[in-house]
This record gives sequence, structure tokens and C-alpha cells, in this order.
Amino acid sequence: MLITVAICTWNRAENLRRTLEELTRIAVPGLCDWELLVVNNCCTDHTDDVADSFRSRLPIRLLHETTPGLSYARNLAVREAAGSHIVWTDDDVLVDPNWLCALMAEFERHNAAWVFGPSEPEWPGAPPSWYSKRFLGYFAGLDYGPETHVITDWHEPFFGLNFAGTREAHVALGGFRTEFGLRGIDGGVGEDVDMFQRAFRAGMTIVYTPHACVRHVIPAARVRKQFYRRREWLANRVVFQYLDEIFPTVPYLLGLPRFFYSQAANDAVGYIRSTLPGRGSDRFHYELQLLRFTKLLLEAARHGFKRPARHPKSQHGHAGTVRT
Repeated sequence: MLITVAICTWNRAENLRRTLEELTRIAVPGLCDWELLVVNNCCTDHTDDVADSFRSRLPIRLLHETTPGLSYARNLAVREAAGSHIVWTDDDVLVDPNWLCALMAEFERHNAAWVFGPSEPEWPGAPPSWYSKRFLGYFAGLDYGPETHVITDWHEPFFGLNFAGTREAHVALGGFRTEFGLRGIDGGVGEDVDMFQRAFRAGMTIVYTPHACVRHVIPAARVRKQFYRRREWLANRVVFQYLDEIFPTVPYLLGLPRFFYSQAANDAVGYIRSTLPGRGSDRFHYELQLLRFTKLLLEAARHGFKRPARHPKSQHGHAGTVRT
């Protein structure tokens, strides 16, 4: 069996170097071989030089996607993958030596279409003072407990830095939606979570294993509140366009799902209560919730407070089709 490991990267050459160094230490399952695809997505730094420097130590194939956007880069990797399984990680991730073996073991044990594992932040020093477990997802952290299990809960998605799927499953879902995903420092709507949701709706077997661990290296810029304020503002400009797909059956009011308004009222109360001493983490959580609602309401106003029309591409479930 051939396994494809894929990393898509944009201007993080030195981060990538550390990730590749860790990959030189991974164990490969018995009777398996592997390839490593590094997809350069419009990099202007020395990414290619870093990748080339590992050719004698890793089975690297360097690819170039000239259309900006993480989903475009991911779809190129799917098209080029020679493996029967595609394993995803990122250019700022450190993998456990048993990572690949742990993922592949669950494919065999459960005849799974998708397998994923936990991730924990690796801080540049101490976590920020406002951090609590409720912010774990903001740092692509994930922990669904100490037991391997088949996912039956919609609220247990995988994230892009640590998941794998059969190539057949990727192709069946049409690849990653190109209207989602990061584009340099813009965007941010999760092409990975969207893939999970479509796989879940399709009834594919998705397995979580705590034994396939990774660490997500957090740069200093990402422990600042302003980073997340900006991310919420940019991401929800895109989210608005897909509200009718996300919430197709709920009643709408002034262009938004009606329950958003009661939720915003509760968040406002929570924010006021969080001004009490020792509630700084709660305060930032409610601030981001209210920022999200404000941006969505502004987008609704910009569209005449009309319910957003379902995006044409959404009728087919995906964009950026991957061909066999």
C-alpha cells in the first residue's frame, strides 16, 4: 500500500523546515510505502529550497499551485496523490513518531473512509492570559477524549492539520470547496470542517483516535486578540453567503436565522457579566461572539436584509471538482 502525506504551504519556509525534520522520524506501517507532497501555493520565500534540502531524507514531491487559496492547493494534492490514502498535516505542525501508524491502523480496523486525531497547541512561551479551554478550537486544538470511537456527533469535526481519508472518499465528495479556505492572510472559513460535514451527511465512516497526535506551533502573532478579531470579521463575510446552506430549515428574520438574535442578546448579557474581576477569558469569548453577529448583521443590511440565496455551487455540494 502507498500512502500520500500532503502539506500545503504559503510563505512559512522555516516553519516548514521544522515540520519536515519531524517527519524524518515517523514510523511507516509494515508493508506500506509513502510519498510526501509539498504544495507551494504562491510562495515568495525560500520554500522550494527548504523542500529540496530534504530530498535525500524524505520521499518528497514538490508541487506548485499558482491559484492563491488553500483549497486549490489541497485539490492539486488530491489530483496528484499516488496513494490509496491521503494524510493531511500543515507546515506549522509537529507530528508524533507513531502518527502515521496510528491513523492507518484505524482505517484497517474500522474499514473507515476518514480517520483523524487530536492536536494540542505548542505555545511561544506561556499561553495568553485570556486563554481557556473554550478557545482550544481557535488554535486548531482538538481533543475528543482518550478512547478511539466512530463519530456519531455532528459537533466532533476534524481539522485540517491532522486528518486522513481514502483517495476514493476525497474524489466521491468532489474535493475541497474552493470558495472556502485561507487565501494568504484572508479568508478563513473552514474547507476542512466543510469536508467533514459533507462526509458525515454522506454516511461515511469517520473515526477519531487519540493515538495519532500532533502539536500545533503557535506563533507570537496568534496569541494577540487582534488576530482573532480580524479573523472573525473576514471569515463571517464569507459565512453570510452560505447561511441558507448551513441553516436551511430555520425561520429567518432580517436576513439572518431568527435564533441568532436571541443568541446575541444572551451574549450581550454574558459580556456585561464578564466585566466582573477574574472573567477576562469569558469577556473575550463574548466579544468575539458579538463581533461575529455584528458582521453578519452588516452583511444582511448590505443585501437588503434578505435571506441569502443558496450559493449555486452549494447545490452540488462542492466546488473545485477533483477528477479521477
